[in-house]
Amino acid sequence: MLFTTFEFAAFFAVVVVVHWVLPRPLRRYWLVLASYWFYTRAIPEYGWLIAGMTLGNYGLGLLSWSARNQQRIQRVVLTVAIVLNLATLAFYKYAGLLLATIWPFVRLWPGAGPTDPVLGIVLPLGISFFTFEFIHYQVEVARGHPPIRDPFEFALFAAFFPTQIAGPIKRFPDWVAARATPTRLRDVRVDEGLWLIVRGAFKKIVIADELAPLVAGGFSQPAHLGLGTTWFVIYAFAAQIFADFSGYTDIGRGCALLLGFTVPENFNRPYQASNPTEFWERWHISLSRWLRDYLYIPLGGSRVPRQRLYLNLLITMGLGGLWHGASWHFLVWGLYQGALLVGYRLWERWRQAHLASTPSGNWFAALWSKLVTFHLVCLGWLIFRAEHVRDAGIMVLHALWPVGLSLTSGYATLIPGPKALPTLVLGWAALVVVSGWVGGALAVAGTRRLPLTGLAERWVRGSLWWRPALTFALLLVVAIWPAHPAETFIYFRF
Repeated sequence: MLFTTFEFAAFFAVVVVVHWVLPRPLRRYWLVLASYWFYTRAIPEYGWLIAGMTLGNYGLGLLSWSARNQQRIQRVVLTVAIVLNLATLAFYKYAGLLLATIWPFVRLWPGAGPTDPVLGIVLPLGISFFTFEFIHYQVEVARGHPPIRDPFEFALFAAFFPTQIAGPIKRFPDWVAARATPTRLRDVRVDEGLWLIVRGAFKKIVIADELAPLVAGGFSQPAHLGLGTTWFVIYAFAAQIFADFSGYTDIGRGCALLLGFTVPENFNRPYQASNPTEFWERWHISLSRWLRDYLYIPLGGSRVPRQRLYLNLLITMGLGGLWHGASWHFLVWGLYQGALLVGYRLWERWRQAHLASTPSGNWFAALWSKLVTFHLVCLGWLIFRAEHVRDAGIMVLHALWPVGLSLTSGYATLIPGPKALPTLVLGWAALVVVSGWVGGALAVAGTRRLPLTGLAERWVRGSLWWRPALTFALLLVVAIWPAHPAETFIYFRF
């Protein structure tokens, strides 16, 4: 069930009304029931999968806590829990990739079948996200955080429908703290919740879904694109993936807020980052922090010799890339991101040794660093989006060198054809206004310092009507936008 369908709107309306009508002790049971109904609408059988993983992790968490004074036993329990979670993830997500990789070698043996086997495993929605939540839970319990003792509360932590399929990856101490606070409907920030939902729907329907055919057309025939059209497709996908993923997060956060839950931000104007490290502090924040806390730091983090530190970065980002999907191009994309992090550290080391520090008021240097970082990220999106490593290589080559093709080669084949250029321009303009720049700043007015100064900041803080007015305007645009088949969210496949 997609967040941008009337079916979900009707479902969520019923969930919200019943949630606030029920007495507080009964609300968790209602939300667990609603979350499982939401999840099993896609593939009913996989309701048993998340139920089994929830029950197993609940029991192992209690067992780990009971053995907290016996470190050896607790380590064994933690190891078993992590292995079982990763084995489940590996079976459903990577078994096909591993089989496809080793089968050419198996066919060399006498008696091997002439055709490639097909496992036919359907990837459970959101398995990468709730598996990482389970691993986080087990590690934190082993570190001394009391476990969740109420089985329904733990089931709700794992299955909470606004975040279940594409995150953000929740932290259970934050979840427990938020749930311990009594909440009444009048205490909920309804205007902010509605703003997030409408903003997310606008990003998805008006920007991401409109750019999707253009991007698909470009990536379907990378060899025919010239220098200009390749970058045209790159910019389109950069806008699409941000609008798509942050749009999902906005809707999820807004729905959670209307139910009395606070879900952390997952994006903080990532395309304004000045370097690759800052980009990963702004993009998919929950995953970045998970990789940092449960992979990079256990590998030694920054407390190791430089060569080992660089290796840790490559391993962390390589596995982070493979987390996105069972394809080798995701691994290559992750290693590319790791190489950017390593390259930035090498550059900083060289700059500090040979160049004077950049003055804080040097706006040109700041702008240049943002532009360079943005385009390095965009080149990475080529690897991320391409179906095969070979296609990614072709597009990277065409992005950096025309290879005999004209600047506009392939433009006529881009879908939706003549609408491509205005669609791209309007999509980026809408993102700048509504999403992570002006709109993102306005959405958090009063909770943090705005990137505005003087009269503009005083006007934003003193204006009470801007959010309802902008919410209504975006809702009107979404309502009258031409109907087209709903595109599934990009991160649903992960």
